[in-house]
Amino acid sequence: MPHVKRLFLSLLLVSLMGCDGEDGTRSSGPEPTTSPTQVASPSPSPPPLVTAPPSPTLASACPNEIAVRSDESLRNGGSVKGDVDGDGTHEEVWAVVDDEGGPGCVGFLVVRRADDSLLSTALPFETLFGTFDPRVHALVDLGPLAGYEISAFVGRGASTEFLALYAVSGDTVVQLKINRRPEPERSVFGTYGSVGHLSAIDCVEGHLVVSTAVPSGESVEYRVKRLGYELQGLVLARTGPPQRDRVDADELSGYPEFVSSPLGSCPQA
Repeated sequence: MPHVKRLFLSLLLVSLMGCDGEDGTRSSGPEPTTSPTQVASPSPSPPPLVTAPPSPTLASACPNEIAVRSDESLRNGGSVKGDVDGDGTHEEVWAVVDDEGGPGCVGFLVVRRADDSLLSTALPFETLFGTFDPRVHALVDLGPLAGYEISAFVGRGASTEFLALYAVSGDTVVQLKINRRPEPERSVFGTYGSVGHLSAIDCVEGHLVVSTAVPSGESVEYRVKRLGYELQGLVLARTGPPQRDRVDADELSGYPEFVSSPLGSCPQA
């Protein structure tokens, strides 16, 4: 977002994980800087993958998945095109919503390959937020996988939006999990917020940085927590312990992620 003040005045965070949990809504990373973020180009060829536990079980448990993923009338939001499987051709990515689907089978993320074959995975978040409004946000390069990763909004609260990250691995669409956490909801990231609680996620100096900022009592200071992650195969691995700072409100713009969240500094398709 171009202006931090806009976040303070207009947004209200609905925190999914809680301020003090070790989760994807707070971040540790490099010291605050206003210098441009260094980013990398999409990797030209896939490295050996670290095998994370992808969850085809949830997708295969949805009897409506095959039918709804090809139903144009169920598309939610627009689509984004780019190379998400590393084959050098552009795929199309979108979300669908089937209001008649069972638990965990209401929303799906869909990928159409160049040969018109479809891949998909369930977005099992319909009961976790005030509004379930899944849609594709962007295709971003987090490295080192070939092609781009998929950023998808999976819900929103009063003023906070929540996103999850996905990658195509073979013939499977896999959610990128924090440190191999099995529960999908534990690898969801907040963005935006209000003067009472801000969340941000972006690429900063080659790492994915996830941050929160909370007012410190009655003062104008904010307690900032940052976590850094790097993509190791299909796992979002911590790069170090949390970074914790106390800063004045007008110093929050020194943290790049609060200026360009969500993922505005990451290379995009």
